[in-house]
Amino acid sequence: MKKLILFALSITLLLSGCSSDRTGNFQLYLTDQPIPDIENVYVTISEIGVKKQGEEAFTTIWEGEKTYDLLTLRNREELILDIELE
Repeated sequence: MKKLILFALSITLLLSGCSSDRTGNFQLYLTDQPIPDIENVYVTISEIGVKKQGEEAFTTIWEGEKTYDLLTLRNREELILDIELE
């Protein structure tokens, strides 16, 4: 399950666009599909980083700690980060 969530977050990161002037708005959403016979699925996010093309290291764009129960996000999206990147 964790791999699926991380994969979904990775895809979201890859699909978020930046304009050619090297700045852009970055939005990260969290969502879940229904899973039968599960009462709760908790995910804690403590850091979000991005890796610019051509660079080796990730740059931290958010730090903190926020826990989500994915089952409350069934069939809907929740915006968890909205920032401008340079």
